[in-house]
Amino acid sequence: MDKIQKILQQKYLARLIVIILALSFVLIFNGLTRTINHAIKNIFYSIQRERQLDTNIVIIHIDENDIQRLGG
Repeated sequence: MDKIQKILQQKYLARLIVIILALSFVLIFNGLTRTINHAIKNIFYSIQRERQLDTNIVIIHIDENDIQRLGG
C-alpha cells in the first residue's frame, strides 16, 4: 500500500512540475511572441499597402415584419 501511495505522490509531483514549467515558459516568452507578431504584422502591412474600400456595397436588412408586409 505504501508503494502505491508513493507512486501516486510522484505522479502528482511530476504533473505539478510540468504545469509550473509550462506556465513559466508562457509567461517568459509571452513578450517575445508579441514582439515577433508585431514585427510580422508590420512587414505584411508594408508589403500589402493600403487598399481603397469599395463604395458600391449596400447592406439591406430584411426582418420578419418586412417579409409580412411583402406578403409572406
